[in-house]
Amino acid sequence: MVHALVGYGKISKAKNIQRWRCQACRTTFSCRRGTLLYYLKSDQAQVEQVLWFLAEGVDISVLVRYSGRHEATVTRWLERAGGQSVGWHGILFQGLKLALVQMDELCVRVRGLEKRRWLWLAVDPVSKALPSLH
Repeated sequence: MVHALVGYGKISKAKNIQRWRCQACRTTFSCRRGTLLYYLKSDQAQVEQVLWFLAEGVDISVLVRYSGRHEATVTRWLERAGGQSVGWHGILFQGLKLALVQMDELCVRVRGLEKRRWLWLAVDPVSKALPSLH
């Protein structure tokens, strides 16, 4: 069956989120389907900025004060982004052949925990890709 998508209006004129409709099965969905922004009412720019700061190592408590969002909301954004990353990692790294891989480990003491935590990484020095971490 061939599915043809046609524009089906906007979800919100203010947010400019395109809605699509399949002419074959008549289902409608937004252009955000399959992304971490699907069904989020939050501003896309704010979500992206908070996730960027989290990736840079900014503490969640700082981002809660900065964004005005609850900690549970910021955590949910991070979990959604992690789920998307796992999916993309599976697609992009399946069957990957690397000419050179470097291994590295890192030992850290986490605040509030007695035991130290270890992180082991496999790194492609050319592309800086992380094919594996444990």
